[in-house]
Amino acid sequence: MCYVIWNKHDMMLWICSGIKKSFTPDQVDLYFLLDNPIDGTDILFEDGTIQELLPDFNIKWTYHYANPLEQFKFHLQNIGMKYGLENGYEWVICPQDDQKIEDPFLLQNLKRFIREGLVGGRDGFDKLNYKDGSGSLFSHPIGEGYTWLKNGDFKSVTYLNDGPLCYHKSTIEKVGYHDLGFKVFLSELDYCRRCEALGLKNHVLGMSIVHEKFGTLRSNVYLQKHNYSEQDSNYFRSKWPD
Repeated sequence: MCYVIWNKHDMMLWICSGIKKSFTPDQVDLYFLLDNPIDGTDILFEDGTIQELLPDFNIKWTYHYANPLEQFKFHLQNIGMKYGLENGYEWVICPQDDQKIEDPFLLQNLKRFIREGLVGGRDGFDKLNYKDGSGSLFSHPIGEGYTWLKNGDFKSVTYLNDGPLCYHKSTIEKVGYHDLGFKVFLSELDYCRRCEALGLKNHVLGMSIVHEKFGTLRSNVYLQKHNYSEQDSNYFRSKWPD
């Protein structure tokens, strides 16, 4: 399980409680990629706090202190995907850094999607497709046509909202990694289209997720990432004009 974490010092106990409740050390290894935090999140790893919260789990973390205007979430998610593929993991599960998964049946439910495309768990929807980019902008779908899926229920979709995204090793081998031509938005939607172009079906999977918005903004520089919205939208349309 791969978390890209930035300023989330106040929520690490919360995240870890969900991991400990839903998984056992023999089921998952944990990889935290620290995305330029400035609120002391990294200290929780340096002083052993995270290890104390998750005893017996195999925990890896790495620092990524590049210029925030040059390094984005899917750059780091690619690192996690590559690490998983190179080290023989069957699945790479990438929640958002403000999601707590509380679903002990998640790994069992994922087994039906081997050799398929992306699997996601946040939404469950009927009519929304996120082609307008809202999948990259909102934590939950908005508008008519939105329904929750029960745990374990699933449906085939074109687009998945980001978080969590679950990649089977066969998917990564066939589709590859995220296109770094996208700076902030739409990379996950592009990946969904790439899966479909190769004959792989994407599925939204019902699961128990608690989603909270807390943590501090990294800096005003971080907000400048949103200037990439138009650039990413244009790039997406150039790749997928239909």
